[in-house]
Amino acid sequence: LIKGPFMLEIGLAPQSAVATAVFMIFFTSSTTSFQFALLGALDPKLSVVFSVIAFLGSLIGTALVASLVARLKRQSIVTFLLAGLIFLSMLSMIAVGTSRLLSGEHPKEVSLWAEGLGAFCAEKMRHGGGEV
Repeated sequence: LIKGPFMLEIGLAPQSAVATAVFMIFFTSSTTSFQFALLGALDPKLSVVFSVIAFLGSLIGTALVASLVARLKRQSIVTFLLAGLIFLSMLSMIAVGTSRLLSGEHPKEVSLWAEGLGAFCAEKMRHGGGEV
């Protein structure tokens, strides 16, 4: 969400900025998926299904955007689409966060991290580590 607009700001062509951002996202998500697979926390059947759906979606999306840019003869369409996706992402994060806050649900990741940090601090205090 940060890299795409930043690359546009420094003057990179919209298609180059989007392609670079997509490559970085692909690389990051692939390595994360590989880590989950190594830990045995990945369902192979669902992984294949979602990979095929994502691949087909990206092909269709790329074809639609390319035809839209060619038909309208405007590169700015890519920039506006990127801005729209960032805006939708922001709205979904607000909606999910608000929903969790109102329901009293706390993400496990935050709880586990806080418990781990609390245990670390308590251990430091017990062994004379002073203030943390």
